[in-house]
This record gives sequence, structure tokens and C-alpha cells, in this order.
Amino acid sequence: MFLVREELVQVSGLIPYTAMSNVNIGMSFSGIKLQPLKNTQDNFFSASNEALKYKNQGNDFITQNKYREAIECYKKAIELQPNYEDAYYNLSRAYFHIKDYQNAKLSNEKLVSISPRNMEYRVNLAASLYKLNEISAAKAQLELGSKIDKTYDPANRLAKEIEMHELEKKAPHLAEARRKQQAMDNIKNSLALAKKYFTQEHLADIADVKVMFDKTEELSGYSNIAQYENYNNRIVISNDYLWAAPEIIAAYIVHEIIHAKDKDPYTSVREEQDAYEHTVKFWNTYKNDIKDAELDYALELYNKSPQTLETRVAQIYKSRDNAIPDVSPNHGLKPSGFEYLFYKFKDFMYETYFAPSTSRRLRVVA
Repeated sequence: MFLVREELVQVSGLIPYTAMSNVNIGMSFSGIKLQPLKNTQDNFFSASNEALKYKNQGNDFITQNKYREAIECYKKAIELQPNYEDAYYNLSRAYFHIKDYQNAKLSNEKLVSISPRNMEYRVNLAASLYKLNEISAAKAQLELGSKIDKTYDPANRLAKEIEMHELEKKAPHLAEARRKQQAMDNIKNSLALAKKYFTQEHLADIADVKVMFDKTEELSGYSNIAQYENYNNRIVISNDYLWAAPEIIAAYIVHEIIHAKDKDPYTSVREEQDAYEHTVKFWNTYKNDIKDAELDYALELYNKSPQTLETRVAQIYKSRDNAIPDVSPNHGLKPSGFEYLFYKFKDFMYETYFAPSTSRRLRVVA
């Protein structure tokens, strides 16, 4: 594996790095997302009871990582209610996840026919076409999308990745150089935005944390969008987000800084809830009219009520890791309690006897 690391100038306490692997940096619609399933309220009311039952069964199978069983449920829901948008959306996501791009394409084509101005549907269709190497058709969908909304960032970054894919065939060294430059520029610009959100005192606590693009870990079959690695002392943004707007990368850096400031290898539902709260507050202030399905959805939930976002975060993280604790140090765990002391003892033992000789990633969060 070809790996490039290049230190840049330090930006207010966080060190931007690039760490680019030569893996295919394609669009990903997986990741640890807050919206793995679609449950639009309007469609809840319009769906027949039987169709809704099958769709909900499919959703339950998704949370158990049983994608093929979920697909059969969604297909039954659609048989009972043609044009059932939520079922088609979840069906397309399930097909894409198991890499059945042909059926993902067909499902996304149906969604675009139902809602032609929905940018997420159109970009998902373009991504399916790209995976099938139908490059001209993918580009055509993105061009149509640009006439609908130029601010939808997933469309812009997929278009850029297709451009790099074509350049790589003609001039691979030039494509690699442009990716490397993009990584350096994007990290630097993203950090400049993220530092506006935190106080200098807060940034000083994490002055030695590195930030980079690289391949991220998977949890229940989903690649992390971003992760903080305590003993590697770094924040990693997925290579899939290389061409994302700096505002989006900055939002995920903010999320991971909440983990990094604890300087421990633990996470919890409460810690993820705290991190998401800071993420959406940053996004609401600094998004600059940029649109992103993941972050916009989180903000939409928060605007309904902070408790709505907390409930959704708890649901997602518990469904993908049923061993995740409810609280952790600095996030709901009382510093005087026995459990807190036990955490500290575990941290001391690991750091004393294991951490110096290993690069094991103890905590992978997103």
C-alpha cells in the first residue's frame, strides 16, 4: 500500500497531516449515518397498514445487518403499495450496501421518477451508475442535478471523483498529485474553520492531535465518516470525503475533537450525543448554504428538539454496538463513582503495559 504523510504548518493547536492510501476513493453512501433508514412522516400516513408493516420489518432486519431479508420485506411493501417512496429508498440503500449496483440503480431510477427534484435520489442514482462503470450516464445525472441545486455537496464531490477517475486513466501521477494537494488544502481550510468554534484553551488541550485523510474502520459493515484514535493520537477523515467542502470536514473534526479532548480510549452513548450536539451547532453556524444529507438531517432533528437528536443517536449506536455503555468519563459518569475509578484503572493498566508497543485502535467513533 502506497502511503504518503506530509506535515504541514500547525494550525492553532491541531496538526494537519495527509495520509492518502491508494485505495479507490469513490462515493460512499454507507458510513456511520444518522439516516440509514427512511421514515418520512407523510409516507407513514399514506402507506397502507400492511405495506407499512413490511417496511418496518425491513428496517428491523437492517439494524441486524440482515440486508437480504430486509430487501424481501421492502419488495413486499412495494408490491402492496406501488410508488412507496420510503420503501424504495431503503431498498436502494440495502442493494447498494451489498454491492448489487444494478438493482440499486433500478430502485434509484424509480425514486427519481417519483421525485425528480430530490437531489439525494439523483446522486444515489449517479453513484450506482458510477459503480457500474456507466460513466457517461452518471455524469448526465449530475449535470441534471446541478441545474436543480448547485449547493448539494455530495453531487459536487461525486462529480469531482469521476473527473479524477477519468484523469487517472490518462495521467495517474497527475491524478495522485491533485488528490494529495486536495488533501492538504482541505485539511488546512477545514481546521481553520473548526478552530473558530473552540476557545484557545480548548484547542491547547489537544495541541498534539494530528488530523488527516485515510481509510477508516468499519462498524457493522459501515465505514466511519470520521474517527478519533486515542493511542494513535489522530483524527481521521474517510478518504471518501476528500472532495467534500471544508465546512463539512470541519463539522466532523468538531465532532472528533469532543472525543479527543478527553484523552482516553472510551466512548459511550452520552459522549456520542454530546459530540453530535456540537457538530450540529457548528454546522448551523458555518455551513454557508452548503447542503449535505447527513449533517442536514442531524440539524433537522436537533431543531425539532435536542432530545429528538439524542434519541436518534442512541438508537443508531446501540443498534450497531449493543455493548456501548450509556456513559463514560466526562460524559455523564460521575468522577467520584466506583465505575469512574474502574475506567481510570483500566486506562492506567492499558497505557502502562500495552499502549507503548501497539498501534491498536481502541476507540473508533464517528
